[in-house]
Parts: sequence; C-alpha cells; structure tokens
Amino acid sequence: GSVAGIFLAMLYALLGVQASLQDSNAQLVDCLASLVLSAAYATFFEGLYGSTPGKLILGMRVVKEDGSRVGLDTALVRALTRFIDGLVFGLPAYLAMKPPLHQRIGDKMAKTLVVGRRDPGTSALRPWWWFLVAAALYGALACALAIALLSTMIRPG
Repeated sequence: GSVAGIFLAMLYALLGVQASLQDSNAQLVDCLASLVLSAAYATFFEGLYGSTPGKLILGMRVVKEDGSRVGLDTALVRALTRFIDGLVFGLPAYLAMKPPLHQRIGDKMAKTLVVGRRDPGTSALRPWWWFLVAAALYGALACALAIALLSTMIRPG
C-alpha cells in the first residue's frame, strides 16, 4: 500500500490535482487496492523468488513442507490467509504456531514452512533476477492501482 501512496503523492504534485477520500467510491477503491497490494507483495516475491525483501534481509525463505520451492498458487494461499493470521493483533497466528514446525494458519493451509536461507534438504533460492521480476510485477500493479485510485479521487474544477 505504501508504494501506491508514494506514487499517488508524486502524481498529485506533478499534476496539481486536488483529491479527496471523502467519496465512498474512492474509499472503497483505496481499501481494495490496499488489500490487493498486500496480498500481491507476498505472492509475487515468495511465489517467484522464494522470499520477500524482509525475509531475504533476515536470511529466511518459504518452501513447501517437502523442501521444494513454492509457486504462485501456494504463495497466494499464504498471502490470503495472512489476513486471518493478522486478526486481533496476530493472536490466531501466535496460537497456531506450535513446535516443532511453528507454522501459522496460512502455512498449515498452504503446506509451507519458513526456513533459513541455506537450510539443508531444501531447494535453493531461484536466481537473483527472479527477485527483479517479482519487484517489476509488484511495481506495475502498484502503479496501475494508484492510477485507478487517483481517477476515483479527482474532483472536477
């Protein structure tokens, strides 16, 4: 969501647009765009590369329970169930994370694990350029949604 917000702010400055979120249509588009971008972030990065930027910095990645790479379908299940895990300040995720695997609800549904970057018995991360592909797809989606949001917020005059 923050990428779309930054993009919108730049568009406002460049175009001198007066925009308002007072319109219920604009609020609905903003809410939907935020949900889509949140799910797309994890789906693209984990599904195409195996790790979000944050997981990469922390030396973690996502694999299937058998140690193989996740795909976009598996990453999408994890991303959509993150909303359930995040309810009530993450309490469902916390309560679900039992030893030895410490899987949150989304991991259990997608049959995935979050492991160290070099954990033995797991497939290696994809080549670095897959990370760039994920970033480009996410950026393109964020720009498209930002433009859609902007179009609902522009007031004539």
